[in-house]
Amino acid sequence: MSSGATLGVIMLDTQFPRPPGDAGNPLSWPFPSIYETLPAATPRRVIRRDLTVDELLPPCIAAVQRLVSRGARLITTSCGFLALYQSALQRCSPVPVIASGLIALPALQSALPAGQVAGVISFDSRELGERHLRAAGADPRTPIVGVQEGAELYRVIRDNLTTLDTRRAAQDMRDAAERLRRGTPNLGAVLLECTNMPPYRALVAQTVRVPVHDILGVVGDAHARLDQPGA
Repeated sequence: MSSGATLGVIMLDTQFPRPPGDAGNPLSWPFPSIYETLPAATPRRVIRRDLTVDELLPPCIAAVQRLVSRGARLITTSCGFLALYQSALQRCSPVPVIASGLIALPALQSALPAGQVAGVISFDSRELGERHLRAAGADPRTPIVGVQEGAELYRVIRDNLTTLDTRRAAQDMRDAAERLRRGTPNLGAVLLECTNMPPYRALVAQTVRVPVHDILGVVGDAHARLDQPGA
């Protein structure tokens, strides 16, 4: 399979800004990408689970099928909370599915020295929990902090607003990273759950002083494997 293999992205129904680095921005990917939106699946409804599995899974499966029919050879989503659908989406898809960057947690944890742990920075640590971690095959005891205590990034995404103060959003990310660092003395790696967080990855890395991973890297690694024999 060529390195130009197309990525399909299942998008929530959003209007907030997506700067380069955001998974929903085509400029974030070094290979072709195509998109399918889940109507009425706003960030607030998905994260707070206002949409039940029975309501959200069928449109997700339909989006996978449309993306495959349009030429996608690898599929991801624009929301880390969709880890809940990893197994169901992969079962219905003839191509690899990465429903959430959270699925990288087991490999990240296993690569760390004994005694160290991988932590997560989430959009909302009150809503992301054991169900999502177990669905991703991750340790349910994984430490998680969120940006819900911030004033900008959380508000803009939750309320699906049309403007974003990136300076204030960066401060939200810095604060969350500092809380994770201070609360996890044995921190060995960090995963950014939210697909809107990669633009701030370098800033987080400066704060936590350990390797930081995000959906762009997880999908990039999977895309590179498409070229390997037997893929």
